[in-house]
Amino acid sequence: ATIGVGGYGGILLGAYTKQVSDQRGLQRYFSNYDCNPIDYGLMAEIGFGEIQFFGKYNMSSLFQTSKGRPDLQSITFGIQLFHPFGWS
Repeated sequence: ATIGVGGYGGILLGAYTKQVSDQRGLQRYFSNYDCNPIDYGLMAEIGFGEIQFFGKYNMSSLFQTSKGRPDLQSITFGIQLFHPFGWS
């Protein structure tokens, strides 16, 4: 079995959204949508053979609360299936 516990961090450098509709055609938006530019949290994983379970807890707020946005944190969890070939 493999076990891993640690932290992570990241910086939002920019955000881009492209939307295509029949009514408005092609629209492009360049904005950070009041998302928090700093991202950090905790993560853990445990693996058995070729199956690994992981979880992440985002300690930083998803949005910039100073701009009147709600204080929300995200939780991510899932299963990873390893590639059947080993590293060589």
